[in-house]
Amino acid sequence: MGQFMPPPPPPPPQPASKNEVSMKYLGGSRQTVWPPYAAGKPVFLSALIGFSAAASSGSRATGGAGAFVGALRGGYAIGESGLELFAGLAGNLAGPPALWIDLGGRWLFSPTVNTAPDGRKEGFSFHVGPELFLGPFVRLGSTLTAPNGVTYEGRSTGHFSIGGALDLVVGLSPALRIDAQLGNLRFVPTEDGTLVLMGATLGMTYRF
Repeated sequence: MGQFMPPPPPPPPQPASKNEVSMKYLGGSRQTVWPPYAAGKPVFLSALIGFSAAASSGSRATGGAGAFVGALRGGYAIGESGLELFAGLAGNLAGPPALWIDLGGRWLFSPTVNTAPDGRKEGFSFHVGPELFLGPFVRLGSTLTAPNGVTYEGRSTGHFSIGGALDLVVGLSPALRIDAQLGNLRFVPTEDGTLVLMGATLGMTYRF
């Protein structure tokens, strides 16, 4: 009778990679990506719409205090920490005529990502963090006709602006995101005083 040989022990489980996370997306899919926010797609383009309102305006300001806003933005995620640099062009689609350019950055965290006992990371594609920006702000000239028929024309003026917002991002997929900015606090020093704007924007972002 031959000697009985026990079967070899099973191989040890492969350790979870430190550079991957199983991410659930609002579109229904679950994909393994890294880093959690950029998901291997560092470049992004966004189209946003929203509103703004003047919390404080210059002493000689005229016209309404609210505006309907549109913006285009593009940027690049640096490294794996959620830090992202961006540039954007925006303006008032309705309301006091104005255009502005933003150069800035935002740092987005992924609070739903957790680590299981076996070391594997998983979470839902929800990201939140602050953004800061600065750039030129141009109040465009406008024409006003008085009741007596006299026409007054205002000149365009350029100013420096600085501000910040709280960003919320939800992923439909690694490439397609819902992108929102809340607060949109902007300070614009002018010769009439400091213009202070607040608002919010919402739109879609495509990453590649």
